[in-house]
Amino acid sequence: MQSRSVHKVNALVFLLFIFISALVIAFRIDHVRFEADILSCLPKETKSGVEKSVIDEYTKRIDSQIVFLVKDTNDKKKALDAVKELYSELINDDMTSDILGYSDSDSQKQFNEYIYKNSHAIISDVLRKSLEKDSYDKKVLSSLFSGFAGVSSNEIASDPLLLTRNVVKELSKGNNIRIKDGFLYIKYKDDGYYFLNVTTKSSAFNLKTTKILSTKLTNLIDRLEKDYSVTILKRGTLFYSQKASQESENDISLIGSLSLIGVFSLIFFVFRSFKPVVLAILSVFTGVLSGFAAVLLFFDSVNIILLAMALSIIGIVCDYTIYYMTLRLRSQSNQSAFDTIRILKKPLSLAVATDAVAYLIILISPIEPLKQLSVFCMVTITFSCLFVLTVEPYLCEKIKRREFKNTAIIEKYLSFVSKKKNCLTVLLLIILICALCVPFTSFNNDPKSFQSMDEKLKSDDLQISLILKQTENTAYFAVQAKSVDELLYQNEVARKYFDSLIKESTISSYKAIPLNSQKTQIEDIKRIENRLDSVKNALLKNSIFVSENNKELLPVQLDDFIKSKVGQSYAPLLCADKDKKVFATLIIVQSNIDRKELAKTVSEKLSNTKLIDRHDDFVKIFTQFSLHIVYVLVSFIFSIFVISSIRVGLKKALYTTFFSILCVLCATGALPVFNYSINLFNELALILVLGIGVNYTIFFTSYKGDKRTTISAIITSLLTTVISVGLLCLSSVNVIASFAITLNVGIIVSFILATLLPGLCADE
Repeated sequence: MQSRSVHKVNALVFLLFIFISALVIAFRIDHVRFEADILSCLPKETKSGVEKSVIDEYTKRIDSQIVFLVKDTNDKKKALDAVKELYSELINDDMTSDILGYSDSDSQKQFNEYIYKNSHAIISDVLRKSLEKDSYDKKVLSSLFSGFAGVSSNEIASDPLLLTRNVVKELSKGNNIRIKDGFLYIKYKDDGYYFLNVTTKSSAFNLKTTKILSTKLTNLIDRLEKDYSVTILKRGTLFYSQKASQESENDISLIGSLSLIGVFSLIFFVFRSFKPVVLAILSVFTGVLSGFAAVLLFFDSVNIILLAMALSIIGIVCDYTIYYMTLRLRSQSNQSAFDTIRILKKPLSLAVATDAVAYLIILISPIEPLKQLSVFCMVTITFSCLFVLTVEPYLCEKIKRREFKNTAIIEKYLSFVSKKKNCLTVLLLIILICALCVPFTSFNNDPKSFQSMDEKLKSDDLQISLILKQTENTAYFAVQAKSVDELLYQNEVARKYFDSLIKESTISSYKAIPLNSQKTQIEDIKRIENRLDSVKNALLKNSIFVSENNKELLPVQLDDFIKSKVGQSYAPLLCADKDKKVFATLIIVQSNIDRKELAKTVSEKLSNTKLIDRHDDFVKIFTQFSLHIVYVLVSFIFSIFVISSIRVGLKKALYTTFFSILCVLCATGALPVFNYSINLFNELALILVLGIGVNYTIFFTSYKGDKRTTISAIITSLLTTVISVGLLCLSSVNVIASFAITLNVGIIVSFILATLLPGLCADE
């Protein structure tokens, strides 16, 4: 009686938690951002030496950028009309902010006026050295009297040193962009392209806004290409993210539906009753509801690609209902539903604990979505099991007991594995397969291989990179400082160094904020004033009168420069963290040597200038974490040996441990067969292989009743897991497909080896 009351309290508490989970979902779902790109799965850490806040800011900016190139045609008007309409649509869209690419006459006038008034603040080191030479006077005179220089007497009168002309010349060095028809225009080989750079207001990984804006822009481009017979190239994380989102949604809807249909159809086929199906559905529902609530509670963003991996949990959580229903249907007539659950409570709790620990280990991952996967799966399997332990006995009290049909195959299999000779044959065959496949495995932690990219997007990306001269050796260096003026000074030092590298032909060009530090600006003002007198005298000797220059030369602040028409194009290079403790600016370098080699050279000369190479960072972090996972796998296997030794003795423990190693080798050995390499996600799947594999051994060694009952339950649970995990192999996302292959092969081998254990350990 007391036991029944305890069960009732447990059931009520469980149902209360389910109700709370539903409330959490209702209140939190509108406050959580859904993401759908493998890029958002990348870790936030960096190995570059650049502050994380700086990296985050630059990454955020890159992700919000979209580039359009409208190819010029023989009919010039069509391309111009297309870019005008594209610009008009973009500027009127409430989801875009800054649009770089259009420059009307007023903007060009403001650009020229700013340089005229503030040229003293942005002169280069080359021009500075030229000003210091006495030959500068002759240079001005030769420009004036040269028929090709295009210098007028009016220009000399207003700007005797020709600073505006020289500064503009320096700023345009290495730049193949000019203005045509009011738009930025790029020449590449024999073709010309109108250029537009757009900044979106929200993150490219925001599922809701990405879908709306991407669909809108894609439809707009398709229409413009059709209406004006032009080619429009596009590039942006937004488009990759939308493509990944679309594929993930298709995966979840298709694979999820097939998994549910397959798993529940199998349960119905085995039990020939709808009641186990309904119980399995309720178990899955309560688990998923709780798991989703936990993710929404602890995370502000959810990646649906990683949740697609969580579809593998469907088969696992159905296992608990299958084990219970199998034992209940084969139980004695005098055995109540609560008696059955007491028999199953210990092995079921132990199995759930191993599964939960396997997912718990994944929490150490540096990747946020993997942590989401871990939390979701841990909570889901726990609550699904609690549903079986607390609620299902009430729903199964009056269930009719019966024998399973079609047990002849099971009995033949049990008879086969009861003979030690047969067990050894199967074991040797598995070892042989491992020996043949494992040598062909390889490691690949390059994030580029994690997801197949759309061919059209890849083609556009490659063409844009070539047109904008962004090669593999384009290097992004971050200059860091504690204050704005220190930043300008360090940037100035870096520019001088990169100028020297251009002379050595180590690099071909670079782009950096041209504004000098306050100290240098003041020194340059003095240089200009000193040189101005000598140039005026030289002009007077040649009967050229220069009026008094009333232009007041004052140092220019960085904020004012960035807000100007000249500084707008340099704004993306500048950033500061939220607390303004670290200031940074990018210098984009077109290198003639490998960028890693260049970075080594630069680091020896410039301590505050570091290469930002996110791709290399990701590879290093994934590789380092993969090594940690190997240690975790070794520790897990050792734990299996220790716990098994205590539970079932040394002999069975040695077999169990050896079987665990074989499962890992078989799972990894299967990857090259399907043309996949081992990566971080596969290694995480191996942890689950060990956790799930131990479950089969636990049930084989814990239940002392009819072996047919045990193996019937395990075969059914295996098939449900294989269906839910196996269907993930159809995913268009490489990491999900390879994850599924690893997990599927691993658990199948785990099952086979678990059934061999009694026969191998039997006394002769």
